[in-house]
Amino acid sequence: MVTLFLLIVSIYCIAGIMVHLYYSISTLQEKNEKHYVLYTENEFDILEWYYRSLKRFSKTMGVNVSITVVAAQSSPSIALVNRWKKCEDSIKHVESYNTHRDTDIHIHLNNINDLQKLPF
Repeated sequence: MVTLFLLIVSIYCIAGIMVHLYYSISTLQEKNEKHYVLYTENEFDILEWYYRSLKRFSKTMGVNVSITVVAAQSSPSIALVNRWKKCEDSIKHVESYNTHRDTDIHIHLNNINDLQKLPF
């Protein structure tokens, strides 16, 4: 009876060690990072919805998401971006985006065809 109990406890301990090893090995691998460039004019309500959806996608899939919002200085979406920047380092606002990397995903919020590039 005691040997059976020790066998069961040892199996649970080995399983726990294997889970911890798998987690440490998986975190050592480079995580995917996606950079979304959102072009907006006055679509601040749509911008908020996409921002929250991208953040939810980031948390559930384990993918780091950074967002750059391209909008004019007079746009009402600037207030939203400034509020989000207080809590998040992964979002920023620019008036024009000149740095084009191959990994950037450019989305014009007023273009329906660009919305197909979103992961959800």
